[in-house]
Amino acid sequence: MKNEFKISYRKSCGNLHVRPEGTFSGMCAWALIKIIKNNYNGYGRVFVETALLIEVLKDGVVLFKKYMPSQMTKIDRLFIKGKKGFKIGPNGCRVLICKPHKKKHLINRRLKPVLRIAHNLENR
Repeated sequence: MKNEFKISYRKSCGNLHVRPEGTFSGMCAWALIKIIKNNYNGYGRVFVETALLIEVLKDGVVLFKKYMPSQMTKIDRLFIKGKKGFKIGPNGCRVLICKPHKKKHLINRRLKPVLRIAHNLENR
């Protein structure tokens, strides 16, 4: 079995947003810890998105829970987004569960509905 994973990250307004994809194994956990260690400056928050994780393996969870708290001075600044965050997250971090987006109809509010009356021109 190939253990393929990919981790992308970006910085925005002083926060670090990390998005791992694939199987969350020990190698993925170690790479995630390394990215957070190298890119988190101690200010702002760290957000880890779990929606693209296919599978969460036990060795990845154990490694992440053991070594992640030592990399951050304040573990309460670690936010894990998604239901898989309950499995992955070390003690003291926060798990965010987002509501699914409902598709909204686009309404152009500048255009007001206009009532038009059709006149029969034959009677005139």
